[in-house]
Amino acid sequence: MGRISVFPFDNQVVIIVGQPVTFKFKGDQIPTEWNFHDATPALPSSISVDNEVTHTFTKAGIYNVVVQVNGQLYQQKVTVIDPIVKPTLPAKPSATPSTVAGTAAKISNS
Repeated sequence: MGRISVFPFDNQVVIIVGQPVTFKFKGDQIPTEWNFHDATPALPSSISVDNEVTHTFTKAGIYNVVVQVNGQLYQQKVTVIDPIVKPTLPAKPSATPSTVAGTAAKISNS
């Protein structure tokens, strides 16, 4: 049996985009593969030191981090947020060309 811990958060599953996060498999066996399901390739455990691996998510979203250990899959759901909130601009009103009635004024520099 085992589980995945998220460091430095230890059980907190909200991560900030661009912030490196360390995942550690806690169990008696050695992981064979880490998969972050964020379009990056799965990582072999050979890159892992002490059953842990550091990863940086580049897009906000909800991801299932999965580690494979002797054919068994263990997962941890993480939420990745972007702390920079971009304001939503109001929709542009649809404008139709119109003419304004009046007389033209002449501007001079004298």
